[in-house]
Amino acid sequence: MAAACPVALVKIDENQVRLQAMLVVLSAAAFLGSGSSWLLALLVYDFAIRVLGRPKGSPFFLVSRQIIKRFAMTAKPVDAGPKKFAAKIGLLLAVVAMVLAVVDYGMGAVWLMGMMGLFALLEAACGFCVGCKVYTLFLPLLSRR
Repeated sequence: MAAACPVALVKIDENQVRLQAMLVVLSAAAFLGSGSSWLLALLVYDFAIRVLGRPKGSPFFLVSRQIIKRFAMTAKPVDAGPKKFAAKIGLLLAVVAMVLAVVDYGMGAVWLMGMMGLFALLEAACGFCVGCKVYTLFLPLLSRR
């Protein structure tokens, strides 16, 4: 039986999450086009700072916050638990991609960034969070402890 939201009892703004996902898409696409490792470092930093609970240090958080203010977007509350889990998956993918790029296995980094870009595009364009779906699959396993 799948868990129903809310599961974390903490809300975040879905508009901000989707804008951050679009910035991930743009960064992943820029990496795919250039192969520049600094873009991977940016993704690692951004995901890490958000996973650590310090969003005000996240470039993507700050940019998305300014877009929301500029266009006076109304907040759309959504459960934070699955989104935080998805950010952890994003951090893992970005770290592995960066390691692969550093050890000169660029094709592995390209595949991971392509996958991350696709997942982020699904979130940004459609509001479909792959990490959130995985989260709801694992939740019953975690609650058995």
